[in-house]
Order: sequence, then C-alpha cells, then structure tokens
Amino acid sequence: MKMSRAVGLALSCVIFSAVSMQVQASCSLPPTTHAENITELSSLLPGDVRGVLAVDINNLLSGSSVMEVTDLLNGDGSDPALNEPFGAIHGLAENVDLAGVMDTALLVQTTDASDGLLLLAKMSCDTIDEVATGPSLTPDGTYGPGAHPMYLDVNGNSLSLLTGGVLIAGKLTSVQSVLDVADGVSSANASEIVPFLSALQSGSPFCFVYGLPAMFDREITPDRSLRGAELVSGSVDFAGSNISGGVSFHTSNASSFVDNYITLDSASGEAPLVLYAPIANGLGQVV
Repeated sequence: MKMSRAVGLALSCVIFSAVSMQVQASCSLPPTTHAENITELSSLLPGDVRGVLAVDINNLLSGSSVMEVTDLLNGDGSDPALNEPFGAIHGLAENVDLAGVMDTALLVQTTDASDGLLLLAKMSCDTIDEVATGPSLTPDGTYGPGAHPMYLDVNGNSLSLLTGGVLIAGKLTSVQSVLDVADGVSSANASEIVPFLSALQSGSPFCFVYGLPAMFDREITPDRSLRGAELVSGSVDFAGSNISGGVSFHTSNASSFVDNYITLDSASGEAPLVLYAPIANGLGQVV
C-alpha cells in the first residue's frame, strides 16, 4: 500500500481551523526531549484509552516541513489522511499558543466514542497567561484533590494546565479523568494499550497506536486474515514536502499471515509484507 492509503486505513479507525503562528515565548521550564515528553504524558492516560497519536509539534514547526505541517494543521495539507489528526490537535489547542510553546502533543481517543478526542500536550511554559493566546480563557472553577484550575476555551472545550507544563484539553469528563490519574484517584497505566506505547518512541515525529476490536473482544480470534489483529501502530516522517511512513498490525498469526501473503502475492512484483518481532504480549507484527 502507498503511505497515504496505509496511514489512512489506520487512522480511519480513530476518526482521528487556521493556525496563527506566534513568536516563541520565553519560559523558565527546563528543556525536555520529545521522548521524555511522551513518557511523561503517557503516564497520565486514563484507563479507558483506546488510541494515542504522538506528534513532535516543536520539531515539525521548526524544520523543513513547516509549511506542509502548517497546512495540515489548517486542514489544507496535501495528504487528506493527515489533515484530520493535525486539524483535531489544532481545534483542541485553538485558544493556546500551539506554535509558540507546545513541544509534544498526544491526541487521545477512549473506548467511548462519545468522549470525542482528548489532547495532552507538553508545553514549554506552565502558567496559563504564558500558554493562552487569542480571547481570554474563561475560569471554570477547580477540580479534584489537587484543586486544579479549570478553564473553558473559545470552542467550549475544558482546559487545565498542570505544574510542569502539561496541558489537558477536551470534554470536561475526559479532562477530569486525566486529572484523576494525576491526583492518584485513578490508577495509572491501566489501559490495555499501555504495553504497546513503546511504539510511540520510534524517533519519528508522528507515531500512533490504536487498539482494534480483537483487543477488547476475546471472541474475535485470528484466522487467515488480519481480523484477529489486536492493535495497529505506525509512524510518519517528514522531509520538506515529502511524507513517508508505514503501519504494523500486531497479531498472534503474524508469521503464518506473512508467509501466506508472500506465497499468494509472489507474482505481483510489489514489495512483500515483512514480519517483525513482538513488542508486547507475544504478538508478531505484520509490517
């Protein structure tokens, strides 16, 4: 499959609007790497998380692909499969300085589609005045044992900003579920996709993991297809206007599926599927 079709297939499971570029703010928080940010943000995921997309916003908006990524954030990028997730990040960060102080973004979906999408982002500032941009955020009381200040943005999303520069934005109940983990009210690392989160550390600026139906319904068993795959992961790299990447299906029948596929497709001339070792739960990867 070409990259756009492969990524589109995976992102269509997730269901995963103009960017105002700001001057980089001057903040006192010590710099952190994208990998460190992913680890910190992932530790706050609620137990009902089904899919996570990690984007190195700072890297992409300061590199050779800044124009392409800006278009994607606007929903006007050249790859339709990527417009939706980038547009969702921007929509949830409409009232914050995405371009100026956001380093890493996690776009999250829970097992309940009605929750919508949730944004966790590592910012280089940790005061609301430094993070906010555009119309003032509306104070909306506090939440939890930590008495976390809550805000409403211009789109009606709930926002909270943790000490250390972690922004949480989305529906009120979703934001509260993250704050419950931060306060120790809910258990951390409780989601079934947690063992696979290492796939977000591939080094690419755009990586995702998404639990498929077989992960949550044990009556779905592997057959000759990928119907029994429990999770799909993938990554995308950017170089100027060029975008490339791939996806992996994590399934217990990975070895036999790849062997059968190569046998059936041997005369097509297309690049064969590849088998990678498991990263969790003994599930091989069909790449």
